[in-house]
Amino acid sequence: TPTSTGGHIITLVLIISGTLYMAIPLGIVGNAFSTVWHDRDRVLLMQQARDRILQGGFEARDLAELLEIYAPKDGNLTLPS
Repeated sequence: TPTSTGGHIITLVLIISGTLYMAIPLGIVGNAFSTVWHDRDRVLLMQQARDRILQGGFEARDLAELLEIYAPKDGNLTLPS
């Protein structure tokens, strides 16, 4: 522990700067986690769709043909009634 006033000031400055230094990476990690958590539903849906496509025995060229049939030029998916 510091015994002089100068030692107390240096310790205080080091404590504050160390806290601020550690707060920056924590904010970055927290922001990245928040972004991933927000996108989790979309990521899970994409993974489930990939799994079902592979289970059905489809390949990339098959999907391209299906999209040409059910998603014409406007890009909206329409299913037959």
